[in-house]
Amino acid sequence: METTYLTVFGDSIGWGAWDRDKGGWVNRLRLFFDNTNPSVEVYNCSIDGDTTADVIKHFTVEARSRLSTVVVFDVGVNDTLSTTLRGKPKVSLPAFIKNIETLTAKTRNLDALPIFIGLMKGDERKTLPVSWGSYYYSNKRIQHYDEALKETCRVRRIHYIKAASLTTRDLDDGLHPNARGHEKIFQHVKHHLFENNVIKLRNA
Repeated sequence: METTYLTVFGDSIGWGAWDRDKGGWVNRLRLFFDNTNPSVEVYNCSIDGDTTADVIKHFTVEARSRLSTVVVFDVGVNDTLSTTLRGKPKVSLPAFIKNIETLTAKTRNLDALPIFIGLMKGDERKTLPVSWGSYYYSNKRIQHYDEALKETCRVRRIHYIKAASLTTRDLDDGLHPNARGHEKIFQHVKHHLFENNVIKLRNA
């Protein structure tokens, strides 16, 4: 069976922050395929704090070196952050859309399939600001960016996975999922991969 090389580019959520049980949804996906379909190799290139602009900088060399055939992007929430309650976002909305288009083009240039995961809202009681610094994550802004991402994917005919439905109980610090939250994301992404025939169901 032909090998699928699935590479994930993301931020701290993709990296697996706060999942002390299994190291995040990407690692859970890797463990799942290790046990059910070894022809799927999962690589995690997520970096804490990354924006779409950051991913562009290191995307090509990392995706190419891993022979990527499927690329999943779990990034964008950090694009929306500001250092004051009503401040400018780290990456403007037009720049965010352009970065999504750039990442799509770079992925397709590698003959790989791009997939984007929608932006996940947080618990604003803990994200305006977050506890570790003067960083503000507004759900209204996150929603605007997510809507732009979804529309870009629709127009460009790109796989878009709506963000998993998490509750405040799944977000220990208001922004990052705990182990329970990462499990929900893993199941959600896995379901999309199978339901859309990105990966053939086998022993699952």
